[in-house]
Amino acid sequence: MKQSKEEKQPHVEKHHRSLGKTLTYVFTIAILLIIAVTFVGAPALGGVARSGHAVFGEYAGEEIVVSSGNYFERSFQAWANYVQQSGQEITDQVHYQVWRLAYDDTVRHTALLVNARNSGVDVSSNAVDMAIAQSPEFQVDGRFSPDRFNSMSSIEMLALRELLQEGRIAEQVNSDLVARLNYSEAEIDFILGMASPERRFQFVQFGFDSFPDSEVVAYGEENRQRFSRINISQITIDSSESDAESIRGQAVDRAVSFEDLARNQSKDEFSEDGGDRGWVYYWDLEFDFEDVALVEELFTLAEGEISPVYQMGNRWRIYTVNEAPIDPDYTDVEAVNDVRNYLTTFERGLVEDHLRAEADVFVQNAQADGFLGAAVTADQLPQLTEYFPVNYGNLSYFPSVSSPSNAVIGSTGAYREEFLQQLFALELGEISGPIVVYDYVFVFELDGVRELTPDRLEELSVALPGQMAQQSRTDPAYQVVDQSLHTDNFHVTYSRVFLGQ
Repeated sequence: MKQSKEEKQPHVEKHHRSLGKTLTYVFTIAILLIIAVTFVGAPALGGVARSGHAVFGEYAGEEIVVSSGNYFERSFQAWANYVQQSGQEITDQVHYQVWRLAYDDTVRHTALLVNARNSGVDVSSNAVDMAIAQSPEFQVDGRFSPDRFNSMSSIEMLALRELLQEGRIAEQVNSDLVARLNYSEAEIDFILGMASPERRFQFVQFGFDSFPDSEVVAYGEENRQRFSRINISQITIDSSESDAESIRGQAVDRAVSFEDLARNQSKDEFSEDGGDRGWVYYWDLEFDFEDVALVEELFTLAEGEISPVYQMGNRWRIYTVNEAPIDPDYTDVEAVNDVRNYLTTFERGLVEDHLRAEADVFVQNAQADGFLGAAVTADQLPQLTEYFPVNYGNLSYFPSVSSPSNAVIGSTGAYREEFLQQLFALELGEISGPIVVYDYVFVFELDGVRELTPDRLEELSVALPGQMAQQSRTDPAYQVVDQSLHTDNFHVTYSRVFLGQ
């Protein structure tokens, strides 16, 4: 029996993806498909494919890009597989972090290859042949399979040889680095000089979750169409357009039910449920179409009507409308929260500007009335960091950049050079301007400075050489990256490709 609109609310429909999980949808599909393949032939990775030549960065003039079967994509596959197998929830933040890890891996890999080229390091064709013979792609029952080898196209084989050759060269450079690791006294003294003094800061924070509901609703009202919802089912065909038209004809003629066609013919994650995708936002459907104007066409279909066949890259999709569109109702808390999640995902600049303005007012009040007085006015409770030195990257040698009341300071701030520069430029009692870190806008005041005792410095000077060598041997490739040769456009490109910013 069909449920009424009241019984089947959009925000609790089991197939509906909430606004905060838009990238989760794209990422989940990518992971499920990626780990089903071993080399080339992996599906296009969401927005990357639609964006064409997406340059995430450069190293020594070489572009860091994703392409089928290259190191960047392989690294992404490996991290995605790890996340999938670990059972970790695939959130928007995890999506960003997995791509970032793959990017960092690729930068280090590229740096190793540049180092090899400059040093004249190469590997023989025989070594590459041996690597191919040992590659998992061609193994059957633990032995090399000529049939699998011969089934690979010449283009795929060329890409594989290039990848394996790069891997062997990188391994050779990596081994050479391990063999000659040795730190001079000057290097050790420089690192030791970072240990003292340690500083502690008090701070207030303006979190993205404090963005006022009134502003959220105002944005939703200005963009009502984008937050209207429609209940749909879909069939996805990956064989040919003619097959898709034939299946649509069967659905229109009622020769076979749409649900049965979806179960038996569709190639997406909704097929097992008869194609039922549930309630979907207008803006959410824009991810399905290269021509977003077609979303408006879809929203004009009557209940029970079947859409034309839409091409989506190398696939084709047919929709049917289960229930007609519903306009947003901002008296519903869930609807307001969905708009908020949309803002913090796709319109972060708008939220950030609002919180920066609040932080600017706080700074002005703090300069006039002191940090505590401004906190009282802003109904804030000042919080403290731990004492820590300039510890970029939270190296294990020294106390971590951290605060017991906000983990973002350590998990994100410690890895941002500009953040540490802003903090450590403050004089005792001086107040910073607004500082944005992840989902927070902070204002800091330098609260305390302390020097390490001579005994503690002596302990560090004795232990530091061994600790540095141990960490470097764990991953010596980190040492080969020359940041002066690195242009990092990851965040900008990621935002454009996946967030449409």
